[in-house]
Order: sequence, then structure tokens, then C-alpha cells
Amino acid sequence: MIKRRPRRKPRLRKNSLQNYALQYRQSLLPGVKFNRFSEEDLKIIDLGLFYQQVRREKTGIKFYETFYPRTVTIGRGKNKKRKVLSPKENVNWKWFKKAYQIIKDNHYDMREFIIAQFEEMENWEKFPIPTPRSLTQVAAIDRYDRWKVKKNRKKLLEERPLLEAEKIKKAEKEFAYLVKEMLKNNNKEAVIAWLEQLK
Repeated sequence: MIKRRPRRKPRLRKNSLQNYALQYRQSLLPGVKFNRFSEEDLKIIDLGLFYQQVRREKTGIKFYETFYPRTVTIGRGKNKKRKVLSPKENVNWKWFKKAYQIIKDNHYDMREFIIAQFEEMENWEKFPIPTPRSLTQVAAIDRYDRWKVKKNRKKLLEERPLLEAEKIKKAEKEFAYLVKEMLKNNNKEAVIAWLEQLK
């Protein structure tokens, strides 16, 4: 029999972003072999894990898990075995996959999209927390658009006083420069006449 060489795992740099991402995923989903997933699947997993993080922060329920259960028991008696479930086998996988497709097609930011859903539904009486299924609805896009408009409006209101202050400073500099230029040319009469016009 021909012995096959074992597959070499791709080496990652110690300080690379891919390595940090892999360590983060392994800490939250121990036992899952992430080298078997495509890049798109890893992004869907990241979407689910970020949803989990935000939901924990908003609700205060620290033991909530998106891809739960992580393990299942197969067989009985001596044949009893524990199997580590892949996130793809989870009920929520199809919803996160659809949500990722919506984010990708509309060129949204993944983190902003999730945060927008929680902030927009925060004051709802019946459903104050968005479910994975609600991320795939048309209403989710509307919620994100509303949240984006509010965020931009707030940003403009915060920046407006700064812009006005900058305009005043610019006008003062221009005024000082013109006065200096006129005084250099010994046009004192022109300066006095110009100041009277400003009054």
C-alpha cells in the first residue's frame, strides 16, 4: 500500500491578522477545524460570532452562543461518542449565510449592519432583540438605512460648530493679511476707508 503524506497545515505568521482571527475563532469554537472552510464560510462564521458578542453585551447574557450546541453525543453504551459539530450543521447557519449575502450585495459594513439592527430594535416592546432570521428580511435593510441617516445627521451636528470656528479663524487670518499688505504699501487711507465699509 502506498502511504500518503499527511497534509501540511498552512503556516501563519505570529503577528498576522489571519493568525489573530484564527485564535479568536478557536477560543470561541474549540474543536472546529477551520482549515476546511472557504474564505466566504469563515466570513459567515465571523458574522455569527460578532452577532453573538453584540447580543451578549446588549442583553447581559454571557452564556448565549450563536452556534449552539457545539457537541453532540452519538450512540449508546460502549459505542457512545462525542462529535464536534461544524457551524454549517447549526440551525442558524442558513440565516447568517443569507445575511452575509445581503451585506455583500449591498456593500455594507458587517459590524455596522449588526449594530444597526440592535440599536434600531432596542425600544421595541415585542421584539427588542433581532434574531438571526430577522437579519435576512427586507426590514433589516430599512433599519440599517435609518440608522445610517441618524448617524450621519449626528456627525454633522457635532462637526458644525468646529466648521464655523474654522471659518471664523480663516476670515481673521485673511483680514490680518490684507491689513498688513495695505500698511506695507503706506495706504493708510485705503485701510481706514475699508474698515468704514465693513462697519
